[in-house]
Amino acid sequence: MLSEEKYYNYRKEIRKLYDNDVNQAGDLCSRVLEIRDKNRCVEGIRIAIQEYNIRVDLSESTDTKKRDSIANKIVKYIDQYIMSNLDTKTTSLKKSDDEFAEMMDSDDIKFCDVNILGNTIQINL
Repeated sequence: MLSEEKYYNYRKEIRKLYDNDVNQAGDLCSRVLEIRDKNRCVEGIRIAIQEYNIRVDLSESTDTKKRDSIANKIVKYIDQYIMSNLDTKTTSLKKSDDEFAEMMDSDDIKFCDVNILGNTIQINL
């Protein structure tokens, strides 16, 4: 079981990746923006990586299944971005760290907070 202190230390280290997002592998912003291009229900996306925030506004007619699918896609892109940028000079996180791997592989999302209110998806990195 991951201690609360260790969890918050991991989250701080992950944020270092966002602070230096232009120097990292993969383009998280472009991946998230692809969602807007592929889903007509997306009315707006605000990506503020260095403020640790992604917000997606959906049309009123968006059903729950579609909304959840979009949120899950974004979380998947965030996970891929993190995993692509481990073992860099930006962060001390290592793929070989068993506790970190446990956190990333958990069924619960631990590397970001996803809040859905009505037709707005708010992700805090």
